[in-house]
Amino acid sequence: MSDIIYTMLHLHPAIYVPNSVPTPRYTTRPNSPAPSSSSDPGPSITHTLEPEEIAHEKWERRKKVLRPAIRVLLAVLAVAGGIILPSFESVMALLGSGFALVTVVMVPIWAGAELWGWTWYAALCCGLSGVVAVVGIVTSFWPTGTV
Repeated sequence: MSDIIYTMLHLHPAIYVPNSVPTPRYTTRPNSPAPSSSSDPGPSITHTLEPEEIAHEKWERRKKVLRPAIRVLLAVLAVAGGIILPSFESVMALLGSGFALVTVVMVPIWAGAELWGWTWYAALCCGLSGVVAVVGIVTSFWPTGTV
């Protein structure tokens, strides 16, 4: 869930590449090795930050604070849901039986089958996982004491 929120709010880490940087066409190697000892270290190159780069660095620092804050907020919301909802075990059963099975079993099988082609065992595993997920979801809201 946090990755979805990060994507929606553009909070994933990014690298600033200025427009003035030329893109090399070819990778070349030096003709001769650099001298091993030199008394003159060469000209000192100082880099002045552009306004866009300063804004980018500020945004990256904010991201470093916002990402953990979102994770903590999601955990707090889950605990608050457990306190507020009278039958939180049903919600946890729903999350465990249905959503976990779908995200841990069905999505990887489906993705692999889309990449490398559907086989009979991929379809069987995906179908059985779907049936088990539906049964788990139905039984998570089944009234207790009736079975």
